[in-house]
Formats: sequence, structure tokens, C-alpha cells
Amino acid sequence: MTIAPSIPLPGLSRVAVLGAGGASGLAAVAQLLDKGARPDQIVGYEARSTAGGVWNYDGDAGECQAIWSEDGTLLLKTEKEIYDAGRNGPTAVYDELRTNLPAECMTFRNAPHPDGTPIFPTHRGIASYLQNYAKDRELLPLIQFSTLVRQVFHTSGNNDNSKRWTVVAEREDENGQIIHDSQYFIVTNGHFNVPFIPSVPGLNTWRGKLLHSRWWRDAKSVRGRNIVVIGSHASGTDIARDIALDDEASQGSLRKIYQSAREKQKARPNEDQEEQTLYPNTKWKDHVEIVPVIEKVEGDKIYLKGGRILEDVDTLLFATGYLYSKSTPEERALSAGPANRPINLDVTDTFYAPDPTLSFIGLHRFVNPFPLFERSARLIAHCYTRGEIPSLPPLRRDSDIPGDLNIGHPQEFENQDDWLRAIGEVSANVDLPTADFIGR
Repeated sequence: MTIAPSIPLPGLSRVAVLGAGGASGLAAVAQLLDKGARPDQIVGYEARSTAGGVWNYDGDAGECQAIWSEDGTLLLKTEKEIYDAGRNGPTAVYDELRTNLPAECMTFRNAPHPDGTPIFPTHRGIASYLQNYAKDRELLPLIQFSTLVRQVFHTSGNNDNSKRWTVVAEREDENGQIIHDSQYFIVTNGHFNVPFIPSVPGLNTWRGKLLHSRWWRDAKSVRGRNIVVIGSHASGTDIARDIALDDEASQGSLRKIYQSAREKQKARPNEDQEEQTLYPNTKWKDHVEIVPVIEKVEGDKIYLKGGRILEDVDTLLFATGYLYSKSTPEERALSAGPANRPINLDVTDTFYAPDPTLSFIGLHRFVNPFPLFERSARLIAHCYTRGEIPSLPPLRRDSDIPGDLNIGHPQEFENQDDWLRAIGEVSANVDLPTADFIGR
């Protein structure tokens, strides 16, 4: 294992945090304070009006509009996103959304969820948790809400290190721009914002309604409409169940419900018990017909693998997840090649190698989000307040592919232990955090 040499950094004068209202941004602000940064040295930018990030519920998601690119790619956006590319679209939170990770994986250090929190919390529970976390730790005064960062300029040639980064932003309720100089810049604004629509031949001829789960809120919106839910993972099954339960509650069939799946999903351990706990005395699965994948679309006809044709559908809803996207020029500059692998990052995928005063939280996939966010923030805060990036070992990854963003388990926890050892918060001879930073 090759250990990267230590890197000196300039003394801290000011640090900017992009996306400061979400889970990773709140972790960054909290850890900077915990490591000794003064409140007047931290400025956070958050486009949304409250803390909570993507866990905030947008009751009105806006109209889903289809845009076909010249290469046949389908993009789904709201009107606001079409005419103002920097604006946030609706969050992906729907009425009945629960986490698919246990509450313990959605928790920061020394900040447990309230007593009575279910194993899989609701979206309201997570949003409330983040908002209370921000309030209890007095993070809110350090964050400029309803503020959209339009541009970030790197001024490496400036001899004044306090002006390494220039941030140009604007507030929703004010005219004019805000310009701030910062010595350090932390990007924490997430990477799953662009709805993924798989390529389906003839989809551009579809005459019915086209949706993505990002616009889903509740089953009432599709009453009277026969629907195909495309996707069989968490959101697809949630949405099919929501519609079926609405049918059941109405004591009749309000529509036909198809769920298109590539393969039958294996039942999770204790899945039947969970179903009966959350949805007692229901037979919602009887209302949903599982069908094969869609091979092509012609007007109002849907051709399924195996030869069956559906001609009674007027709504296609894609519950197919999100593209891994980079929303800032700083992030887009990290990628190269057909595999879109990051370049110019240090061995931890945290610091920008040409100028480590720029750093990132949350680039990886298949991880426990809140613990990883917090430990990444801990590493960054230590380095920026101490004026040095210590010698760090390279990341353990799921594969030997350079720049592979898939981490998973147990590599995620081993990497976190490595980071804490490097900054002196875990003994080199034990595998547990010291009292200064307790808890996995």
C-alpha cells in the first residue's frame, strides 16, 4: 500500500460550503465548528429555504415536461429547470416514502433519533431530524438559505490565500448578486438529481402521460388512469403499492396497475412481517400485475418481452432511479473518459489534487450515507483547521478499476477507520474510534 505524503495547506481564514442545508453540508459545517473554526470563518450556501436538503417534501412537484435531445435521449424537467438551468427541481420525496436503510445508518454521532422512531423512518422523520440537528448545533445562522450559487472562480494566481475561491450567488427574494471570497471550498450538493429514463424504442411516439418517480406524490393523482410502473426496486414497489392500497381503500378497482420488472425480486428477510406491520389486513399485491420489460412503444401500444401487447394503458411511470451527475463546473472538471471516472482527486477521493483547498463529500455510491458524510467532513475539517493533509492510505474499493466510485461494505468502514487513524483519532493498534470520535 502506497501512502501519500502529507501536504501543507494555508491557514484558515474562510471556508465556503456548497449545499450546506443537506445532510453532508450540515455535517461539514458541524465538523468545522467542532474542529475549532470560528462561526465567522464559515459561510454555507443552500438553494432550498430550509435545512433538510433532498428530504424536504415538495407538495407541488410541478409539471413533468419531456425534452427529446437530438441523439434521442429523453430528459424530464420542470418548467423552472428548463428556463433556469441552475434552479432545483422537485425533491424525490413522495407521501409514503420511508428510508430503505435502518435509522442507525441515518444518524450522526451523538445525535440519536428520538425514542419511538421506526426502524425505517419516514421522510418527515429524516427531514425533522436534520432540521433539529442544525438547530441544536446552531448551524442555521452560518447558512444562507434560498441562495443559489451561480459561479465559482478559482484564483490560484492570487498571492492572497484568503481569496483562493470567488463565489457568485443570488438570493431568490433579492435582485443583484452576492460575491464572496473564500480560502477553502467544500462541495456537498449531491449527485443524483437527473432522472434516468432507459432507452425504449418508440418511446417518443407515446401518446399518453409520461412520468418519473421524482414527480410522484400520491395515488390520487392517477385515479382513473391505467398505469405501468417501470422498475421493481424500492421506489417502483412503493408506488405500485400506494396505487393498489388506494384501490383497496376505495373498495373497488380504480384502474389497472402493471409493474414492469426485469426479474422477480428476491424477498428480503422478514419482508412479510414488515408488510403486515406497516400495511395490516391488506392484499394490495392482488391489485398489481407483474409484467415483463417493455421492448418497444408504438403510439398507445406497449410491446412487452414475450409478445404481449398492452393497449389499455394511458400512463407510463418510470421508477428507474437517477443518473450519477455532477452539477458544478468544479465537479465536471474531475471526469474524463467513457467511464466518466474521476480524475485529479487525491487517494481518498476527497481533495482536488491540483489544489486541495477544494474538497468533496459524497462522491461514492453504495455507502451508509450519514456516517460517511460525517467522517468525510471530519477529515476535511481536521485538515483545513490544522493547515495540513496528513499522509493518507489509498481507498479500498469494490474493484481494481482506477477511480471506481463503488465502495460498499466492509470497505466503507475500513476507509473511515483509516481516515480517523491518519488524523490521530483512532489508535493505530485498534479498530474502534477513540472517545474523541465515537461510533460507527
